[in-house]
Amino acid sequence: MDGKLKETFEELRSFSNKNFEVYIKEKQFKTVLEQEIGKKDYNVCLGHYFSPSLYSNGTLWLCCNMGGRQEFALGNIYDSSFREIWYGEKRKRAIQSIDLSKCPSACRLDPLNKILDGLTIEEAERKIKEAGELNPEIHPDFI
Repeated sequence: MDGKLKETFEELRSFSNKNFEVYIKEKQFKTVLEQEIGKKDYNVCLGHYFSPSLYSNGTLWLCCNMGGRQEFALGNIYDSSFREIWYGEKRKRAIQSIDLSKCPSACRLDPLNKILDGLTIEEAERKIKEAGELNPEIHPDFI
């Protein structure tokens, strides 16, 4: 990582004290700087399942990174229920239209996508459904 960036991180850390802590996502910065633009280590985004974005006007977006891109506006919770929107045809079309090369480098879903890589959308949906069913042998937040 660039020396100037390391200096900046150190300067930012110097603001930490017992009442205020500065956290820096150095690994994420490193990934962004080293990753070839538009290149991903996976072929499909499954991370969006864990990060829908709901705006105060009621618009539900596919994920936190796609807010504002109209092709990823799934619907409005003031017009339809979350369930109707989330399982609707518009979301299915939005998922199919994801172009990973247009997603931000090292988006916040990038690490999750690396974990989920290799699953099909159907497998991911099955695993997510199973995770919603009570199983005393696993933690409910386990992926």
